[in-house]
Amino acid sequence: MKKILKRISFLLVLSALPLLSGLCGKGLCLQYAEGRLVINGTLQQEMKLHVDGSFLPGGAGYDIPNFRSSFKLESTWKVFETDDYMMDLRVVAKNFYDAATDIDDDYRDSMNLYSTRDAKHTLRYYNIFRDICREAFLNFDTDTLQVRIGKQIVNWGETSAVRMADVVNPMDQLGLVNQAFLTNFYEVKRGLWMINMQYAPQNMPLDPQFEFLLIPDFQPDLLPPFGAYPPIGISEPFRTFKKFDDVLIESRQQAREKSWSQPQMGFRGRVMLWGAECRLQYLHQRIKTPVVAGTDGTQALYGALLFGRSARDIWDYPFYSTFGFTMNRPFSFNIPLGFSRLDGNRLFIESVLDYNRPFNRQSGDIKRMKRYGLAVAWDFKMYLPYITPWNTNKWLYAKFQFFNNWLPSKKSTDEWGVAGSGTISTFFGMPASRHSGSTFTAQLEYEMFKSRVNPAIAFSHNVNANSGLWLFMLNILPVGEWMINVSYVDIFHSLAKHTDYMVFGVKRDF
Repeated sequence: MKKILKRISFLLVLSALPLLSGLCGKGLCLQYAEGRLVINGTLQQEMKLHVDGSFLPGGAGYDIPNFRSSFKLESTWKVFETDDYMMDLRVVAKNFYDAATDIDDDYRDSMNLYSTRDAKHTLRYYNIFRDICREAFLNFDTDTLQVRIGKQIVNWGETSAVRMADVVNPMDQLGLVNQAFLTNFYEVKRGLWMINMQYAPQNMPLDPQFEFLLIPDFQPDLLPPFGAYPPIGISEPFRTFKKFDDVLIESRQQAREKSWSQPQMGFRGRVMLWGAECRLQYLHQRIKTPVVAGTDGTQALYGALLFGRSARDIWDYPFYSTFGFTMNRPFSFNIPLGFSRLDGNRLFIESVLDYNRPFNRQSGDIKRMKRYGLAVAWDFKMYLPYITPWNTNKWLYAKFQFFNNWLPSKKSTDEWGVAGSGTISTFFGMPASRHSGSTFTAQLEYEMFKSRVNPAIAFSHNVNANSGLWLFMLNILPVGEWMINVSYVDIFHSLAKHTDYMVFGVKRDF
């Protein structure tokens, strides 16, 4: 009964917050020094609520894996500006406090059972500068040259839901509460210290553009600690495992030593060809989700899991190379459908080759393989009879995507079930008996009432595993810069099929 009352109270608080917007005005963007310094940001409150049963048979599970208050601050300072060039400094910082373990006893018990005190802190907030500071770079810009020096987030590729050609920055899986269907990967990337130079010569055939990256920094994907969401329950079979040792937890987050002698390096070139924007890319990089460092690492890992032993040098982040090609082309013609028509059509193609990408074999040894990836996407606007004219001529937006990954030399013994080891099965969604895995996604969005009410539906389906999810979302902008968000995620035919959840959120931009 107490838990039900807590949930109702939280929902009432979330619903009442927008009523305070009248006290805040329409815009709180701060400008100083005659507009040379601009500061803005976002305040957000979110709650994730599981609506299904226990995750494992006999497990207790938990209900509220997130009750998060977050704050993001963005600032841009124009150092100087002339007719020929300009220089500015941009800083983006973000932090949050998540009180889920304070209000859900089952979640707290799960974390106490499986994780250490330091691990539980990672669920509550960012506690180091590396995670709080998302970007901090100096930007120098002319008509043909742009140079950025500092911590940056780089966007390569234009697909959503699945990253394909967008391979530069690692992921922050603690950054968002709802990651079921990502449409903006920027919000879940970790910044890297680098030098980014872009050169666009003028009056050249095909309108070329070149981009060079030199990245002495390295950070792995930021993963939730063992015992965190999605719930693994509190069942007897898992009581044989001890808590992860502090050293083991820290070893997953530690990066290789920053060194100019072994930097990551990247190149991307663009040309305009027959109305299409075509790009070739290359990145020499470390793997961001670690592999187990051979048989010694495997023994240390299980020793830490089963007996609580101190463990070091378990994970490894080897180098490998990624080659990529992307293309997007708009089409100006309408496509008739009898009762409707399509406009604003755009075709996207992305392909990648991971050369000598490291994976773990069942024995724990590291194996090198080639991974071929292909993504084809089509987005457009659809005219809806009667509805579009009534709704101030707003068209329905749709995007369909198909992803395929192929590992020609993969064997069934290459399946390795260590959490966080970068396994083939979890990363690419391939059954043990197959060399390829395919995913299909669909996304529909519609703006209503002068873009104040925005419903959306998204669908993702792993063709090989016959699993996936439905996402139903409603964004409401009641007044000013406030936004209310409600979403429901239905997961089907997978190990996580009993982890359906809802997210309630309130956000205020300033």
